[in-house]
Amino acid sequence: MALKLTGETDFGIAIYNLADNNNRLCAPVKIHEYFLYRKPVISLENPPLLEIAKEYLIIFPLKSINDLQLSQTTEKLKTMKLSPVHFKNFENKSLNDFNTSIHDLIRTVFPDNA
Repeated sequence: MALKLTGETDFGIAIYNLADNNNRLCAPVKIHEYFLYRKPVISLENPPLLEIAKEYLIIFPLKSINDLQLSQTTEKLKTMKLSPVHFKNFENKSLNDFNTSIHDLIRTVFPDNA
């Protein structure tokens, strides 16, 4: 049910306290759920998310939660132009990074089989 609702949204909101374990452990999963449905994400300026925002244009970072109430923010959100290619490029890089990490892990655990 939660994923169905995620698919029906216009964008995702992932605003977590950056020093919180919820940010470290839960936010990445929630953000990828939004990306699965091709939904841009509004987030605080979390360093890893800033890299994604800059390179793939699928995250809209805010300096603070108060920025969400500013009219300029609302206007920027309305005019965001996203293409499926933005998400596809991110997915390709994520998959490559994941495969590299798994290969490195296998090589560390089973050096003779890598």
